[in-house]
Amino acid sequence: MFTLEQSTEKANSPSLAYARVGVVLVSLWYCSMGWLATLFADPDHARVWGGPIATAIAAVTLLLTWRGYWRWGARCLVSGALALTTFLAWNAAFQPTVSVLILTVLVVFAAWTLGMVEASLAGIGVMLLGLVLAYSGHARWEQVLSIAYVMLFLLGITWLMVQGFKRHLNELQSSLIALELHKRQLNVLFQAVEQSTSSVMIVDVDKGAEVYANQKYRQRMGRDDQSEHGRVTGVGMTTEQRVQMWALLNAGKTWEDVVYLVRENGVTVIDEMRVAPVLGENDQLAFLVETRTDITEKMEAENRIRHLQHYDSLTQLPNRNGLLHELSEMLEAQGKVEMHGIAHNLSPYRSGHDWHSLLIIDIDRFQNFENSRSRLWTDVLLQAFVARLKALVPDAAIMARIRVSRFAVVVKGVGKARHEARIGAYTVAQELQRGLSLVQITGLPEGAEAVQLACSVGFTVFPFVEDGLKADSGDHVLRRAGVALSQARHQGGIRSMRIQKYWMRPCSGA
Repeated sequence: MFTLEQSTEKANSPSLAYARVGVVLVSLWYCSMGWLATLFADPDHARVWGGPIATAIAAVTLLLTWRGYWRWGARCLVSGALALTTFLAWNAAFQPTVSVLILTVLVVFAAWTLGMVEASLAGIGVMLLGLVLAYSGHARWEQVLSIAYVMLFLLGITWLMVQGFKRHLNELQSSLIALELHKRQLNVLFQAVEQSTSSVMIVDVDKGAEVYANQKYRQRMGRDDQSEHGRVTGVGMTTEQRVQMWALLNAGKTWEDVVYLVRENGVTVIDEMRVAPVLGENDQLAFLVETRTDITEKMEAENRIRHLQHYDSLTQLPNRNGLLHELSEMLEAQGKVEMHGIAHNLSPYRSGHDWHSLLIIDIDRFQNFENSRSRLWTDVLLQAFVARLKALVPDAAIMARIRVSRFAVVVKGVGKARHEARIGAYTVAQELQRGLSLVQITGLPEGAEAVQLACSVGFTVFPFVEDGLKADSGDHVLRRAGVALSQARHQGGIRSMRIQKYWMRPCSGA
């Protein structure tokens, strides 16, 4: 406690700056009280020395305070005042009223600046001084008792005040620490929201205006001025989405959906939008927190993946999965027609409904082309083959590439009876065999080239319910057509028709 040097932190503490100011003010006050005693004293009286001695004590106190040792300055002031009072009392110049006032102020001053321990020591010193003066006959005992009573009373009151002040100070420090912690948390939260890749906006419900928007939101909306307000939530939403959003928000629930925002340049942006309610007083809706995440690239990637799952990347035709999906939809639609029609028991050979055909065309010995020609050449050949195939099939037909050199064609409504449908499918198969025997390819570095091909064709008609099954399906239709193709590929002898070194095999149906 009694250290000469003080740390820079304590010396520069705002709470101790008031103590230093108190030391200066009390020093000046004590000096003025000393000179007042000198002015009203007789020339030959000991109180004449009160002004000079008080000035010397105040000067030493101010010097120590100016040098930064304000605690030692306060101790000097208290001890010097006690010594001066002792000197005056010993020389029969003791004035009880003025002395009690001065000593009382100094004891209280010591309590607030130096602490209760040193204030208690100062109070005990005052009481000991009174006892010595009373014992030596320089003061009366009733004066000493009154001074002791005042000192004890003031020390008790001051102790209670200091304790209350400390408790209040501790509460304030705890509040400041909590506020500082909240400030750091809010700063981290602000930085996280401001640097987020998602667009965040907060809207005042009562005013219907924006109160905050992060940097991403301002950039996406083409706004660089943070002070611009007035934009309400729901940009890009449909009327139905707005009604649904407000119904959920008024119920205290969060709304989220996908919205389409058209920018000024005409580009459509897909946003995953989420609006959360913030309740205020009386659990009333006060603010809305709108979060938008640009999922345009994600949706495009999902669409590309979905496209690749059902379409061939080279020919842009449906692949096997896409073909099965088309067949399933056709059979499902046919089943709905039958359920709402007259007959509900489908017979495999019942007439009266539309029959469709599935033809599978396979390029014979395509492996020879892959082994002898480049990858680019075979790709161009397949694209030219598809272009020729599109020109031969009806406009409403569905085409698909189910293997490297194998294609499928679905022709709708080839007949009203199974036999009629088989004849129609056989006719289409023969036309395809003849039309695909010669394919003209272009776009090669070496120029255009005519290629003669031989194709095998297998077909089936549907819907056809096989024995043991309750309904037809896309897998069953594709399997029947595949069996027919295998039969066509393995037919030989006089039924084979050779065209140069490539083969066109007869078509076969199931």
